[in-house]
Amino acid sequence: MEIKLFKKPKNPILIEGFPGFGLVGTIASEFLIDHLKTELIGKIVFNEMPAMVAIHENKVVEPLGIFYNKKHNIILLHAITPSTGFEWNVAETIGKLAKMLSATFR
Repeated sequence: MEIKLFKKPKNPILIEGFPGFGLVGTIASEFLIDHLKTELIGKIVFNEMPAMVAIHENKVVEPLGIFYNKKHNIILLHAITPSTGFEWNVAETIGKLAKMLSATFR
């Protein structure tokens, strides 16, 4: 897995939204992304992920997108693809992201 960041904010709060039962995490993170007016600042890429494309409001949605809200210094990790079978790899990668940015988890 590889983290690609276009910006590196310092000491943000990190909120993760992964699909689970009823896609609650994905839906909640999408709501926050829309209402906090965030910007896409990066993504997590891994080759083992099943091929997938999603489009929302005429834009391609990253399978594992990293969004940022400057006003509240919040990073939102928004996932639309399940990480089944890759949970430990994803957790390790999120840990690296948090360490890179000196982030706190919520």
